[in-house]
Amino acid sequence: MDEQIIGFKGRCGFKMYVPNKPIKYGIKIMMACDARSKFMLNAIPYLGKYTIKVADADDARQHPGNVDAASAFVETKPLAQYVTEKLVEKYRGSGRNVTAGNWFTSVPLLKSLRETYGLAYVGTLRKSKREIPHEMLDKRNFSSSQSAFAFSADMTLATFAIGTSKAKKKLVHLVSSMQSKCCCFQCGHDTGHICKWHKQGQEKAGSSCVFNARPSSDL
Repeated sequence: MDEQIIGFKGRCGFKMYVPNKPIKYGIKIMMACDARSKFMLNAIPYLGKYTIKVADADDARQHPGNVDAASAFVETKPLAQYVTEKLVEKYRGSGRNVTAGNWFTSVPLLKSLRETYGLAYVGTLRKSKREIPHEMLDKRNFSSSQSAFAFSADMTLATFAIGTSKAKKKLVHLVSSMQSKCCCFQCGHDTGHICKWHKQGQEKAGSSCVFNARPSSDL
């Protein structure tokens, strides 16, 4: 799952200008592509920032992408979640895995795809998401040789540091519904905890359960 800007300079209500892209004027397309064949499977144009309102699945199918009809609906849904669900609708129950960037990723989306669509999901998660435990947002808890993992009943959150200096250090968060059991053989826990893993060859190689705090109950 990703997005692409198709070059276009004509008249269009949802034409975009992105100055830091090679193609500065165009129409943004959100698309689902097959990882093996590289072919596009489904696509939806980006019409702007708004919240989709849907009453149920039947209304959503009858009004795909219809913003004007949204006022008649009662249940609101974030645009990223709505777009993702529309793109994978035809693959409901196939057991496939969806991989996407942080614009698409949210914990409610993972739960929706797993419970309603029968699909797994792996993607990066923005640090502003409230489901991320505070211990996994503090750069002081990480060195360049460490990663942290938070486990819940149906998903796993992984955080690792990029960069060696304090000024350039950046934390990357990756969430997955493909695996929810701990990979740490020393702590003996299954879910509801945070583990830190040390890169092989370091002074403290292996993995250990180092945080007493539990992940957010929303995770």
